[in-house]
Amino acid sequence: MTLYGEEAVRKPYVFDLTVKAGNPSSKGASIYKWLGKLNRLGEDGLYDALRKCGGKSGHSEDLADFVTSVLDDLIDEERQELSSLHDGVRAAINHENKRRVSAQLPLPTLSNRVSMAFVRKQAARLGRAALVTRQRGFDQAYKDMHALGVGITTLRALERVEIDEYAIDLTLLLRLTGIFKLLTPAEAKILGLDGKPKRVVISAAIDVHTRCLLALQIVPQGVTGILKQTLEMVYTDKTSISDAAGCKYDWFQHGAPE
Repeated sequence: MTLYGEEAVRKPYVFDLTVKAGNPSSKGASIYKWLGKLNRLGEDGLYDALRKCGGKSGHSEDLADFVTSVLDDLIDEERQELSSLHDGVRAAINHENKRRVSAQLPLPTLSNRVSMAFVRKQAARLGRAALVTRQRGFDQAYKDMHALGVGITTLRALERVEIDEYAIDLTLLLRLTGIFKLLTPAEAKILGLDGKPKRVVISAAIDVHTRCLLALQIVPQGVTGILKQTLEMVYTDKTSISDAAGCKYDWFQHGAPE
């Protein structure tokens, strides 16, 4: 019998299913296992778990956000290379798990099985340029990372507008921006910052020529139509928003991108 893999045309996989009668557990067990998967699942059952390599780490978003917040503190306090931060992250996870277990309303614990690659990935969320600057200083970061070319060039405002979205935990976002330490306990309670994950999506549009934000919104994850609302903000005078927020400057920049 011939069983075909992903490259069936070029490399057919041929198995000899001729086995002697007897107990499948002792004679040709692996062949019986694959044949059973073929009968139950069809050809999909003939692919092993190796096809999943290189995908998601399997860690929860809660763990990813927590590790990023720990790294945000450790990098400033210790000025260490990323390769030496692994132990600090695991110690912080153990401490956080003890706090969660002993809380009045116990919260789910975090997995302590984090790899060096996972720690590096979460550190990258802080921004590569900002990370190197905080670790080695601006002069060394500029020497190592400055671009040789001029990058994207524009001649006027609204010639090129770029839009992006990013999902993050609200507590982590407020910590990275320095806002969290300015909140009173009452304000944190109003925002629902009770220690539980609260995923939000940042959607922003920036004018490449002036580096001016034409749109910026932070909404709960799962809300639909985010891109549409961001595009509408690009075309809309946002002075009413800046006035309502008590901003020092008016947010009137808007227009039709080329």
